Amino acid sequence: MPKEDSDKTSKTQITVAVIGLIGLVTVALIANVDKLWPKPNDNRTANANALNTNIAVASPTSPSSESSRATRFPDSCLNQNLSVVPGDRRETVAIEGGEPDIIKGKQSKDGLAAVWLIASNRPVGAITFSPTYVDSENYSFRVEHLLNSKCQETDYVNIDNPEYRPVLHNWNRIRMTLDSQEYWLRLGYNTRTHAITARFLDKEIQ
Repeated sequence: MPKEDSDKTSKTQITVAVIGLIGLVTVALIANVDKLWPKPNDNRTANANALNTNIAVASPTSPSSESSRATRFPDSCLNQNLSVVPGDRRETVAIEGGEPDIIKGKQSKDGLAAVWLIASNRPVGAITFSPTYVDSENYSFRVEHLLNSKCQETDYVNIDNPEYRPVLHNWNRIRMTLDSQEYWLRLGYNTRTHAITARFLDKEIQ
C-alpha cells in the first residue's frame, strides 16, 4: 500500500477513535449527572424554610409577632385589640402572680404598653397605657383602654387620686369590675430596676 494511503487510513482511524471516546464520555456524564451535580435536599430546604418562618414569627419586629406572652389565648378577642402594641411591651399579670415587669429596665418607656389581666388561668380583661416621665423616681400612666373579656370598654376608679382620670400617678391603685368580679390593679416605676411593673389582685392592694 502506498505510504500516502497508509497515512490517510491512520488519521481516519484516530479520528473515529476520538469521536467514539467523546461519545462514551458524553453518555457517562449524562448517566451520572445527578451524582455529579446533586439536586438540593428537599428535606433540608423544607427545614430551612420552616426555621425562617419560625424566626419571622418570633421576631419582635415582625408585624405578626405576638410572643408567647401575647398568644397564650389565641381565641380571645383581646388579641386583635392589643395588636397595636409591640409584642415585647405586652405582658400577662395573674392574680397572686407577683409584680412582673411590663416594660423592662433597659427598654424605652415611650409608647403604648399592655397588660393581660388573668384570673383562674383565663383572661378577664386587658389594659393599655402610656407612661410619661415625671422625674427620676416617678412616672405617670395614661390609661388608654380598659377592656373586659368581651373587649368592651370598662369603667374604673382611681382609689388614691379619684380626681385624676385617665392619668394615674406612680403606684396609684385602680378598682374595676370585670365579668361581674371586682379586681384591683396597680402600676408603678421601680427606681431600683428602672422597670415599670404591675400588680393585679381580686382584693384590695395594700
